Amino acid sequence: MKKKLIIVGSGLQAKILAFEIIHSKKVNLIGFFDSKNKKLKKIIIEKKQIPIYSEVQKVKNIFFIIAVGDNFTREKIKNEMEIKYKKINWYTYISDETLVSKNNKIGKGSIVMKGAIINSNCKIGEHCLINTGSIVEHDNIFKDFSSIAPGAITNGSVILNERSHIGSGSVIKNNIKIEKDVVIGIGSVVTKNCSSQKIYFGNPAKSIRHRKINEKYL
Repeated sequence: MKKKLIIVGSGLQAKILAFEIIHSKKVNLIGFFDSKNKKLKKIIIEKKQIPIYSEVQKVKNIFFIIAVGDNFTREKIKNEMEIKYKKINWYTYISDETLVSKNNKIGKGSIVMKGAIINSNCKIGEHCLINTGSIVEHDNIFKDFSSIAPGAITNGSVILNERSHIGSGSVIKNNIKIEKDVVIGIGSVVTKNCSSQKIYFGNPAKSIRHRKINEKYL
């Protein structure tokens, strides 16, 4: 019997993930959950009407996955749901259209979208987002709630710390460490380590300003 799944969120990221999940046929998508979206009652994906719940009555025998692009928001939702629902089950989604080495570790709640490549001996934390067509080379470590955008590349032995984000088309040199709460701007080339709570941009990438906690980047 297929697992029952609810996607947390009802925005673009949630709709894209729903489309993939419906086509994968691995789980039974039974709805979206969005406590702030109380007006919209359903979303149509592939001619299938999927309800949106503003409240979840039970979590037993149901799996959840947070499909929200912003790293800070994803962490906040996760923490709030685990306080409210003590025994929540998080689902990890890895698209069938990926190349993921078998000796990698991918944490619960993480999402690996189609076309992504994760090479050998990588450790992907919990609730991370590995986006479409991105390349994560060997021996990378992505900490919890971090993310990499479409088409971005990390070379070997890169460390991406909590809540940090790599923008579309960016390239990260091997052996680079990106600290917490960093944003790498679109199309940047990172050749040096990046300090926490800063925004980097350019080729080569340079710090352009301080980044505030919870500051939006998408």
